Amino acid sequence: MKREITCPHCGKRKVTVVSSNGVYEELKGGSWYPLAKQVSPLEWTEGWTNGISAECKCGHVFFVYGIEDEAAPLRVATKPDSGTLFVGFCEKCGSAFIAPEAVCPWCKTQF
Repeated sequence: MKREITCPHCGKRKVTVVSSNGVYEELKGGSWYPLAKQVSPLEWTEGWTNGISAECKCGHVFFVYGIEDEAAPLRVATKPDSGTLFVGFCEKCGSAFIAPEAVCPWCKTQF
């Protein structure tokens, strides 16, 4: 199943989520990172079923939830849900990071 998502920042560019039987396969039109979700006070899990952060061609990141449920519409947000963290890699400073928002904690680049 293919579902198109309009970027909530620029409102023009679209990315397409491709899934089959509730299994994520591909995101076309931009790069993506899985979100980390808190399971307990000391434990986090990372995976696309927690949601993904997608990078639009306009340079901004947005968050997509509900990929695993093909019957329900996708939910798109400009900030990650409470209890989830953005997992990313900053090409500007070369650092991998996990943060509550789409901002590199080292060089402060906004995604």
